[in-house]
Amino acid sequence: KRELELYFDDDFYTQIYLLLTGTVCKGYDYIYGSTNKEGRIQFIYADSMGVIEVRAKETEDNCDYLIYWYVDRIAKDNKKIKKIQVWDKEKVYFYAQEEGKKIVEDSCVEINGQKLSNRYHTLMFKNNKTLGKGFGFIPFWRLDNNKNQESGLTTIKELIDDYDLMACSLSNNLQDFTDALYIVQGFDGDNINELIHNVKAKKHVGVPEGGNVDIKTINIPYEARKLKLELDEKNIYRFGMGFNSGQVGDGNITNVVIKSRYALLDMKCNKLEIKLKQLFRKLIKVVLDEINTKHGTNYSHRDVYFNFSREIMTNAKDNAEIAKIKAERKQVEINTLLNLDGVIDNDNLLKSICDTLEIDYNEIKKVGKDEGMMSVDEAMGVLDE
Repeated sequence: KRELELYFDDDFYTQIYLLLTGTVCKGYDYIYGSTNKEGRIQFIYADSMGVIEVRAKETEDNCDYLIYWYVDRIAKDNKKIKKIQVWDKEKVYFYAQEEGKKIVEDSCVEINGQKLSNRYHTLMFKNNKTLGKGFGFIPFWRLDNNKNQESGLTTIKELIDDYDLMACSLSNNLQDFTDALYIVQGFDGDNINELIHNVKAKKHVGVPEGGNVDIKTINIPYEARKLKLELDEKNIYRFGMGFNSGQVGDGNITNVVIKSRYALLDMKCNKLEIKLKQLFRKLIKVVLDEINTKHGTNYSHRDVYFNFSREIMTNAKDNAEIAKIKAERKQVEINTLLNLDGVIDNDNLLKSICDTLEIDYNEIKKVGKDEGMMSVDEAMGVLDE
């Protein structure tokens, strides 16, 4: 367990978070293995937008080479510096490119004081020497969002666009018709700007006899658009299988209501969890191979299990009531058992009480004065202590 914690630490889960986010948004994403400074393999997120699989034939499953590029930094004059890695089944080759220039080898790896532009997949430091070894395969693993590798936004993109259109149209209307329209009849002045100034600054307009000022306002169909926005929002969360934290309901927020609101998101997570377990099985095999090589052990991936714990908000009042009911139920069960004193022997009675309280029966017996049978009164005295 301690060895696995060195590999699967907080840095690893940070990369998994990036992997899951990219997978849901883009349809699929990658994670790859590389040796860190301590000589252990580490897993790093790779943006699928920069990963290119190269095959001799497109119909083949396994790729012969894999190209991974990313923008390393922004140099002077806002020029992008790209880092390019070419992976095969044994080594990785490093290249760099400044925007607008050719691709050149990048001697970014230092081994035994010598800078190199390539290295083996894994490195081991032993007796002041660096040993290299390839995996025999390209250590890139892909996580798919679904069998079609489609983004989670595919089913709700049109709804999001419609929601955005409704919201923007309403905002534009509110900006266009914030001021009232003044219809002036019989104005005999020469300067229209003076009229506008009088309306805005002095709030009055002078007109001759028979003239008139009429103020017109425009009613924006706000309620209809508001209902459309609410309907689009509801469908976005429904078809996107998400959790709507702004959902109010009838105000009766019990744990059952909270769980029902998480139901769609829970179903979505179930599908992704299966694919994530399959990915973890592949990663754990690589890690265990390295551990077995270093320590001469013989661990198997079957010795490792995965436990995914999900957390949702709960109603504290409901939790307290449930705990109270459980405590009262245990009290009733214990009282019922005590009423059976004389009907069943003391040993079975004590064992039944320990099972109800979820404590170790053997430990309770060790606390007693004798190694043999103890009375119920003695057992209850031990339990009170």
